[in-house]
Amino acid sequence: MSNVSQTLLYKTGTKAEVDSPLLDRISISLFFDPLLDLLIVLAVALLLIGRRRRAIPVRSKPRWGLRLAWLVWIFLWLAATPRITFGVLGIMETPPADVKSALGDTPEDRSAMIVLTGGTMSPRPQIWRAEMLAGSSLPRAVGAARVYLERPVGHVIVSGRAEPWGFPDDTAQAMADVMVAFGVPKERILIEPLAQNTRQNAVFSTMMVRALGAEKTVLVTSALHMDRAVYEHERAGLKVIAAPVDHRYEPPEGIAPYVPSVVSLQRTHQIVHELLGRYRP
Repeated sequence: MSNVSQTLLYKTGTKAEVDSPLLDRISISLFFDPLLDLLIVLAVALLLIGRRRRAIPVRSKPRWGLRLAWLVWIFLWLAATPRITFGVLGIMETPPADVKSALGDTPEDRSAMIVLTGGTMSPRPQIWRAEMLAGSSLPRAVGAARVYLERPVGHVIVSGRAEPWGFPDDTAQAMADVMVAFGVPKERILIEPLAQNTRQNAVFSTMMVRALGAEKTVLVTSALHMDRAVYEHERAGLKVIAAPVDHRYEPPEGIAPYVPSVVSLQRTHQIVHELLGRYRP
């Protein structure tokens, strides 16, 4: 904390509160997560059912049903615990890379970058499309802009689309808008609007890279998605330099990582989705 910040905090009388480790690590709202509350209620219900069933003759006891219910409860608790999901992320995510060194002396006009889309929301004509970016699309766009500014390339290919509402969206173009806003030249961005999955991303982008005559290609996508993306591009015949962005891993601190939450359960969904995608034939 800077001296100016310390002075302001002392003057406002909040210095003691800021230095309190208890307030830094525990928030009452942490325990009002809908999933956590439902798990607690479900556990109480199962305990009451099990206690009541003790009075029923052994042959009539629904042993396996109750055991299965407890197994489901345990699975949900673990799948919604940040400490566990972050631990898995720490194993699966690709660590940051030194793209500048990997490109070396390759001329800008002989190098390219592929940026994969990662989800959007329903487009609304009255709202700037970049504001509707969801999932990993926004952090991927911001991360790609950072990578480009650190080491410019001749062409940036933004690949992919989604059809969650039954019609094509313009996720790639929205990501391009974000990248331009962060300083990437608009004239260097190319849109690949056909790919609907990682394999198609790789096939269509590889065709474009070859047409451009690029000698080296940087691949930008989420750290969790990077291994599968690299595999698909190599399968399509293109060797890429991995530039993972959108890192989600956080080291556990305090009590929060051990309290189940809806957000953590969503993280588990992303992990399972990625694992299943890796084993796609």
